[in-house]
Amino acid sequence: MAGPTASVLFSDAQLAKLTWPDIMSDIADGWPEPSLCHVANSCKFGGTYIGEPRPFVGRVYRIDDAVACAASSEEIYAIKNSVGVTFTHCVELGAMCNSPLDHRLLCEIAMFLAKRLNGYVDFNGVVTETPCPGLLTVKWVEDGHDFSTQIGTPIACDWWLVQNCFHMVK
Repeated sequence: MAGPTASVLFSDAQLAKLTWPDIMSDIADGWPEPSLCHVANSCKFGGTYIGEPRPFVGRVYRIDDAVACAASSEEIYAIKNSVGVTFTHCVELGAMCNSPLDHRLLCEIAMFLAKRLNGYVDFNGVVTETPCPGLLTVKWVEDGHDFSTQIGTPIACDWWLVQNCFHMVK
């Protein structure tokens, strides 16, 4: 059963050359396949988990690559206007299981990558209505329909992790 997803948006031409294995090299504890890694110890990057290996998939792509990017041009424009930054790349992350632990690990990984890449975590949906510093709700209209997502700084991720209603979007 597939679990929750998140993305980390960033802008850096040097980092953009990194692949999924490059980005995850100091996070992953094993690589059963090139696009699948296991995480068994998040303490090494600031998390709280040590235990059985948990599977994650991902990829890195240019945001302007219409084939690779799932976000519409309207969403990309709305995010740019909300943050004031033109993001050029995205690390897409997905937990392959759906327990509360997998939600937590996904957020810890996304938060760590956002810190390292000087980026924002796109929760791929709205996770909370509670105001939080560094958490922005981005809204846009596409094909006559209203859409929204939330993006957050690592500080917002850290705050979200300790909330009673914590979850990532599935």
